[in-house]
Amino acid sequence: MYCYRIVEITNLEPLKIGARGAQSTYAEPTAEYIPGSTLRGALISQLIHLGLFDDNTKSGFLLGMECYNAYPYSDGVFYLPRPFHLRVDKHEWRKARAHGKKMMPLSNLWQEKGNTSGAKNQPEYSFIAVEHELGEEKRDALRGKNVIKEYRLHHSTCKSQVQEPENLFRYEAISAGQKFWGILKYNKELEPQFNALLGEKRIIYLGGSKGSGYGKSEIKTVDGPLGEYDEIKQLLGIKSSPKNSDEGNSEMEIVITCLSDCLFRNEWGQPINHLSEQYLYGLTGKYPTLERQFVQTGKTEGYNTTWQARYPKETTVKAGSVLIYSFAEGLTSEEIQRLEGTLLGSRNQDGYGWLGVDLYYPEYMLLDDRKENSIHLEELLQEKPVSETFKILIGGLKDAKERWLKMLFGQLSGNFYDDNKNKALIISLKLNNSQLKNMEDLIDDWVKSKEKGNPYRLEDKSKTILERHYINDKTLFSLNDCDLNRIWNYLKGNSNDELRGFANITLSTQRGSLFYYDIDDKEQAARKFIADLVKTGLYIERMGRGRNE
Repeated sequence: MYCYRIVEITNLEPLKIGARGAQSTYAEPTAEYIPGSTLRGALISQLIHLGLFDDNTKSGFLLGMECYNAYPYSDGVFYLPRPFHLRVDKHEWRKARAHGKKMMPLSNLWQEKGNTSGAKNQPEYSFIAVEHELGEEKRDALRGKNVIKEYRLHHSTCKSQVQEPENLFRYEAISAGQKFWGILKYNKELEPQFNALLGEKRIIYLGGSKGSGYGKSEIKTVDGPLGEYDEIKQLLGIKSSPKNSDEGNSEMEIVITCLSDCLFRNEWGQPINHLSEQYLYGLTGKYPTLERQFVQTGKTEGYNTTWQARYPKETTVKAGSVLIYSFAEGLTSEEIQRLEGTLLGSRNQDGYGWLGVDLYYPEYMLLDDRKENSIHLEELLQEKPVSETFKILIGGLKDAKERWLKMLFGQLSGNFYDDNKNKALIISLKLNNSQLKNMEDLIDDWVKSKEKGNPYRLEDKSKTILERHYINDKTLFSLNDCDLNRIWNYLKGNSNDELRGFANITLSTQRGSLFYYDIDDKEQAARKFIADLVKTGLYIERMGRGRNE
């Protein structure tokens, strides 16, 4: 009999968890999660410290305890590695984001059987979670997340000629203050020891360079002990797609997603890139056929402090890989639970071999989750004197702001899309320089009046410009499918969801929130940004044509 527990780990210091197993470069990368082997070593260290790991119990812990990888947990949501069979078209992705859309469709390669949609790019997030009934359409969608990381510069000095010479190098590390959830599985006989270990919050140290300001973390039990893996899935929010038959008497196709790196071997002990049919037959008593697979391979990591050496490298099937098998005789729910509730393959105690069967992935993915990229200036600058000082500093960033607006112009009007219809910013070649200058002057007058704090008054020249035909023709000029007349009405105070949504997406980025932080009213900041972008685009286009004449 086994028990399961969910533990929450909060890193109080940055975590340096080596990736790719080498220190040959000046910047050593880090893993984006807490490996089961790292968690296992920290728990055994605590057990030794408490006197619970001795000659009578050590074999039980070493052979009867499995530590799953710990993945990000944020705002009440547990995230899993992104599967490799979900794809997007990066051009459509950029266009949707530029147009202020909240979500966009995903392509599922194993369902398409040939990638008929043409989407071949993986989503930009390392981890995903399912969120239900979002938006007015009440759609399920995937929310993406990337772990926040940082670089730290270190300086080593060695006086001995035997050791390495003086050196400058950087460590990449998981930034402090993030939460991770992991699963512990152990023999029920070890329950008293785990009650003593996890009965209260404890400080543990994870990863490398623990004496240099890395690794300090807090661990606590979220829930448990639980007797069934299905209970763990429910607590973590992992859902499977229902099957038409659960009686095990009809043909079935199952999709296995690797939720951790996996070490698979065939019956002769040779490494392979899938779970062998013979191995599956031994688990279920039913012989499968491997139909399709979407696989990436990696290498095992690990360092043993007792041996003071790294573990031998072995080829792994990376987390996120997808394997599709067909069974002539379908699997029962008990047999599927046996696949999911058991770490399969080699090095199970270190978290390798965690599988999900027929996991539910919605057909849409959210585009608006960039919390980890924002700098939250409102929270950092609560005191008024600091805020006022910061506004003065922003005033000195005029050149940087202009370069950013020019970069946006290039992205929105450049070669990201095939035709004008799909561009977020359209400036037609049919417009001459005089017309471009008229439109630029119209926007520039509004910008100058706002900078001076004066109410805008429509001059006779501006009235004449607004009567021109090109003001109302979005095939000649448009931003996010809005012609200049609609843009002008938005600047005057009318509502416009297309322009407001576009501005919100852009101003939520680091540079967007920085350059427009000095405008307290967010609605006015959005209007000012739209005006600046239109004015910059018209100016660049006009100057470019002047050079070519």
